[in-house]
Amino acid sequence: DQKTPAVPELPTPALENVSPRVRDQVREAYSDARAHLADANASGRLGMIFQAYGLWQEAALSYRRAIRLAPSNFKWIYYLGTVEASQGHCSEAAASFRSALHLDPNYLPAQLGLANCQLTSADWNGSEELFGAIVRNHSDNADAYYGLGRVRASRRDFPGAADAYGKACALFPDFGAAHYALALVYRTLGQDDKAEEQLRLFETNKDAAPPSNDSLLNEVRALNL
Repeated sequence: DQKTPAVPELPTPALENVSPRVRDQVREAYSDARAHLADANASGRLGMIFQAYGLWQEAALSYRRAIRLAPSNFKWIYYLGTVEASQGHCSEAAASFRSALHLDPNYLPAQLGLANCQLTSADWNGSEELFGAIVRNHSDNADAYYGLGRVRASRRDFPGAADAYGKACALFPDFGAAHYALALVYRTLGQDDKAEEQLRLFETNKDAAPPSNDSLLNEVRALNL
């Protein structure tokens, strides 16, 4: 007879290097979670505050605790995936995104998160299949076309990569990373004039990217005072 895994302990917040305002915000959430140890939402909320300030390890522990208390809550599983991806733990993040998508198959940011993890892990087939499905269902999604371009470039399908990157740039003309990637592909294809044009566009919009339209991550960002 298998024992149910124990609920993880609450992480102890390390607050030496944070501002007094942030310290108060974390302490308040921590006290609430301590006072409601059986409440998944209290642990999850603490995780959101940790995540808002880039305290990835503490956020992950808080989310794992919330998931143990409420295993069918999409939100905590998805947040854990985003934190694991931010830490560079792509196999763990992919597993979390898959679990989240099992509960809500239609949450686009989770689909993109999984596809990007597959790409980072060199699962070209899985990544290309998922990015392809996203662009079929969301033909206005520049991030998915950019991801598709990255997969094709990795497979040395440079004409296919140029097509996907071009669509990403058409959908979001200020997409710096897509312009840069397209410039590299054009250079590989020997189309130097087009490469130069894309590099100029990149220089104008180096850091610009499409809005994430991730309502759940926006809730986390809003906690960063």
